[in-house]
Amino acid sequence: MKRRILATAGFMLALVLAAGPVFAQESTEDEHRAFDRDCMDDYGRDLCDRERWSAIVSSFDVESAERVQERGLRGVRVFTVNGYSRDMPMIAVLHRGVHEYRPIDPVLEVRGPRDPERGSDAVVLRREAWFDLVDQAGDLQDLVSKAAVGQSKETAGSILAGEDEEVIICLHAWVTVTESLTDRGVERRIRNACGDDPLFEASYNLSVLALRGFPHCNHLDPGNYRNESTQLQACLILEGEDRIAAAEVLTILQGLWQADWEGAATHMSGTIRLQQANGPSLEGPDAVAAMLTTTSPHRTRLYFGSATGASNRVVVTGDVGRYGETDEFAGYEMVWVRTEYRWHMEQITIGPFQELRREDN
Repeated sequence: MKRRILATAGFMLALVLAAGPVFAQESTEDEHRAFDRDCMDDYGRDLCDRERWSAIVSSFDVESAERVQERGLRGVRVFTVNGYSRDMPMIAVLHRGVHEYRPIDPVLEVRGPRDPERGSDAVVLRREAWFDLVDQAGDLQDLVSKAAVGQSKETAGSILAGEDEEVIICLHAWVTVTESLTDRGVERRIRNACGDDPLFEASYNLSVLALRGFPHCNHLDPGNYRNESTQLQACLILEGEDRIAAAEVLTILQGLWQADWEGAATHMSGTIRLQQANGPSLEGPDAVAAMLTTTSPHRTRLYFGSATGASNRVVVTGDVGRYGETDEFAGYEMVWVRTEYRWHMEQITIGPFQELRREDN
């Protein structure tokens, strides 16, 4: 049952955590081909196509698995795609071989794809990998070596016909691409949530294991996220000398967003000020909270691009998107301060709104 739920994993969190407004993916040649569940993600990107896959790998600012293997690294890399063809954080557990049964220089790395529209580099979390993690990565490599190239070859005929036949309609399935780097070369396997597949489960679970390795990521409330992969995605926007502080503020903001900003005034200082390039300045928690919760003809979304923590101060930046007959967005900066062990929103600055032309979406 877990896989059925996972197959419809949500889109809203992906919107909130994006560095900017998210629109439908561009049309590609893949859309004109017959859908191949063994190779394609939900929007029909062909992950078996060499050029397509190379472009996806490059978006994480990493080399191909073949090049990495040639440089002497061994281990696994898992690329995860959510149910709407959005690339989630890549997880890599690599080492430089084994000496006396112990991995040499084992490293855990979590990467997000770079944002081509903003020209930003891929965001990276990196630390030494603990031995148990390396062992579990080795178990994942064993699953890869034993798995068929195509998932359908393993699941065909697994559902028996008859009165008790179960008909499963799988929509918006999450997908994993697992690369195993060994002395023999590179093996790559694509799996999705539309079935009972141990390789998919183990690959997907690598995000769960990776999350344990970065303490500040665990200061994000897991109840605000669909799963560990989306929690890691949120963690990648935490910056600064005090990323735990940044996580605390982002947790507050996620809770307010999910509650349609109800109770926002209780998280604002008495001197809060909102400055708008396209509107009046507002002062005081009641006025600012009313602006955040006021209904209008526009559908409004707040996008979190970064949360930078310092001593008793966190600055959150991102975009405000307004969608209606026209789509427009503006950048914002939000300043939070900590007083008497509580975080309060101190200032919001919203820049000028710019219209997005429909043909650019």
